[in-house]
Amino acid sequence: APTDADIFGPGEYIGDFVGLINTRGAEYADFKLTEDGPSYPFMRHLGYEVQQIMGREGENRWVIDQVMDKDGPEIYRNLSRAVDSLFE
Repeated sequence: APTDADIFGPGEYIGDFVGLINTRGAEYADFKLTEDGPSYPFMRHLGYEVQQIMGREGENRWVIDQVMDKDGPEIYRNLSRAVDSLFE
């Protein structure tokens, strides 16, 4: 099985990863999450962040719509079920 070093080259990645999780957590804390799921601005921001990772912003305008309409809701359903099962 590949290790972090195999995929990304040698280095310490845990600190950067945790830092990014903390940054994203602070960003998403400003958005609403209701019983119906994440708000429109929440999903829009998620789509934007995915688009940035994919690069070439002008060529990937469809990414935000894809995340908002398809992938985001599916991810939310799966995470919601997983979290709910932790407390059963």
